[in-house]
Amino acid sequence: MVDLKFCFYGLSLLTGFLLHVVGVFSPCFFTYYLYSRYYDQTDLLSYGIDPGIPWGNWFKFAVFTSYLSVVCQIFVIATYVYIVYESHNHQYSQKRVTLLKLIKWTLLVSTLLIIGSIQLITLVASREKNPTLKYGYSFWLLVGAICMSPFNILIARWFDEAAALKMKQTFAKVHPLSLEVPNDFVVLKSGYFQMSDI
Repeated sequence: MVDLKFCFYGLSLLTGFLLHVVGVFSPCFFTYYLYSRYYDQTDLLSYGIDPGIPWGNWFKFAVFTSYLSVVCQIFVIATYVYIVYESHNHQYSQKRVTLLKLIKWTLLVSTLLIIGSIQLITLVASREKNPTLKYGYSFWLLVGAICMSPFNILIARWFDEAAALKMKQTFAKVHPLSLEVPNDFVVLKSGYFQMSDI
């Protein structure tokens, strides 16, 4: 059985993932008004983070970095699912600590990529000098994802530190004269320990 707190952390990761992915691929990063003389009316139009928009190479680079941030998010979710799967066999291991650190750093990279992408897209869009150009819901979804990232990063750090501490405490009870926990030390769900290469 997986730790309930870790399950709630998974929901938080999933929420951040959905905000991030929908924000990148939804078609409303910017909105603007376009007046049509033929129909004599003003239409509200929108567009998303689309490499087909002819705004130059910097915009295409920003699109690439935003897509790369989505790849990082997918990797985070896949790593979390793998940790949950491994938790059925044992609760704490050096591998779990390493994977939690990997989640932490991948989330950080993903957040920096999407922040850089948003800033670059905004800079390129400002050159259009369209007074009706405004941020759409895609932008605000990405802002929500960015706001969730520090929370998810800190929780991942807390989990990996807690797992490492638990391993040290368990190992110290069994081997009180040893100063370092070996890489293949595993604490089973039953509370016993074993040496494993998993």
